[in-house]
Amino acid sequence: ALLEMKLNLAIIGEGAPTMASRLKEAAQHYKNLFLFFGYDESLSHQMYAAADFLLMPSSFEPCGLNQLISLRYGTPPIVHRVGGLYDSIRDIEDKHAPICGQGIALEGFNRDSLIEAVKHATRLQKSKRSFKKVIKSNMQCDVSFQKSAEAYLERYREILEKER
Repeated sequence: ALLEMKLNLAIIGEGAPTMASRLKEAAQHYKNLFLFFGYDESLSHQMYAAADFLLMPSSFEPCGLNQLISLRYGTPPIVHRVGGLYDSIRDIEDKHAPICGQGIALEGFNRDSLIEAVKHATRLQKSKRSFKKVIKSNMQCDVSFQKSAEAYLERYREILEKER
């Protein structure tokens, strides 16, 4: 159903061998599916820059950097509400979400949730004004470790001062 939508899907990376063979089989039937197995740093950056969305439906993700990199490129991520993905990306519909780190969050880890999230993404993209607002705010996000490193240093200094 996902590949029957009006979209192109490019996949880069490694995964379970059974998934790779299923994807190769699907690519023979769908001309809108592009596969790049292995990892190529240069290609990954080109894909971030060219993509309209980053699809990252991980079932388990303690941290994840891809969704943070996509913010810098202005590529809103579509993520599963799990671990570090949920910590760093909030659904654009969440009224309490910070302006920084907006994307689309899958409600569940299943086929229907994935398809609904992609449909939501295409609706967002059609709303040019809203889409540009999300892109702009995400590109301005500071996802560096500068602030947290400074906070740790300050805390360490406080501890050292107490011990003197």
